[in-house]
Amino acid sequence: MRFDPTRDPELARIFKDFHDEVDRLESSVLSAKQKDLVKASAILAAGGRSAWLDYLQATSLKPVELREVIYQATAYLGAGRTADFLQDFNSYLGGRGTALPLPDQGTTSKEDHLEKGAQAQIDLFGEGMRGFYEKGAVNYLLAENCFGDYYTRKQLDYQERELVTFILLTSLGCVEPQAESHAKANLANGNGKDVLMAALLQALPYVGYPRTLNGIAIVNRI
Repeated sequence: MRFDPTRDPELARIFKDFHDEVDRLESSVLSAKQKDLVKASAILAAGGRSAWLDYLQATSLKPVELREVIYQATAYLGAGRTADFLQDFNSYLGGRGTALPLPDQGTTSKEDHLEKGAQAQIDLFGEGMRGFYEKGAVNYLLAENCFGDYYTRKQLDYQERELVTFILLTSLGCVEPQAESHAKANLANGNGKDVLMAALLQALPYVGYPRTLNGIAIVNRI
């Protein structure tokens, strides 16, 4: 993301220096892939389409990996937000001569996505999730769709998907109970508090200080 230095030279300089400082402060914690996953998630949640277009030209993620972030985000941000970003992504790939559609990455079917999604919830959150889908329509859809259709896909593992989800939720804001639940799932699946704190810092330039501070408070209390 950048500002036009010919029209707003002061803000362009301030923001570039700020962004460079963020990279310096957390550079020893996140891998290059984690950093790119976090940036994509924060931009999607913030609704920053101009930042997204810049990001597409700079990311080191493979197209199939980045598409998984968009697909995962659809469960948490809604298709009303992600559809435009997916269209931008496909247009960018098409302009580079990439054959579309990209290869399928799904591993479930209409017949088994509930079963496999319910198991994914147990894998991520523990035995307390067994039978959770039976407690209401939204609970059922969470197991069948959110976890059965998305978490079971290839390219990103549970650890990476939970990092993406935590940043999506904290960047979106006003969903602290869900963000806290997924912060705990991150810890249970290999992303320590240092990783979550570094990820929040990496998201800061795209989402601002209030949502970042709320995310830090969530990590500090788990």
